Amino acid sequence: MIVFWLICAGLLVIALAFLLPTLLERSKTSQEGADAERKQANIAVYRDQLSELKQDLQNGIVSQEQFDQDTEEIERRVLEDVSTSRKNHKTTSTNNRTTA
Repeated sequence: MIVFWLICAGLLVIALAFLLPTLLERSKTSQEGADAERKQANIAVYRDQLSELKQDLQNGIVSQEQFDQDTEEIERRVLEDVSTSRKNHKTTSTNNRTTA
């Protein structure tokens, strides 16, 4: 009976040796895809906010001073988002190099 369980454990280890590298590679790829998708969604949100702000200025809802402040705020958030994603990308790249 012990021989049966040892054979089962051995076959399980062999199967995992074939499956794990593929599964781990997919998770890295899907993470990169998710990051790119999130970045594109954030850019679309910022563009929408800027276009709505321009419409509000044209319709007289906000003053020029408020428009300038809000535009600077949106631009600051875009820069923070881009710098954060670059830092995360560099950290991920560094981690990939050390593990490879």
